[in-house]
Amino acid sequence: LLAITDRAVHDDRAEVTMRAGDGHLNRAGTVHGGAIATLIDVAMGRAFGSGIADDEIPVTIEMKVNYLEPGHAGELVATARVLR
Repeated sequence: LLAITDRAVHDDRAEVTMRAGDGHLNRAGTVHGGAIATLIDVAMGRAFGSGIADDEIPVTIEMKVNYLEPGHAGELVATARVLR
């Protein structure tokens, strides 16, 4: 269970959090890339969803993630904003 929660969602922007624990860690002791990708995907969906009608549903059809450094246990935060 990822337990991702909204911290702030408005005006084509979103900030979401996830508390990473032992169950989210890979064998190297860092947060699994799939958990981080899911956190990013949720942030993107919330940001996009904040600017569309209630009867529209955003769907990710393609996503690329570049991991710049490992995630560690504790609170992870993803922020997103709609550019176009």
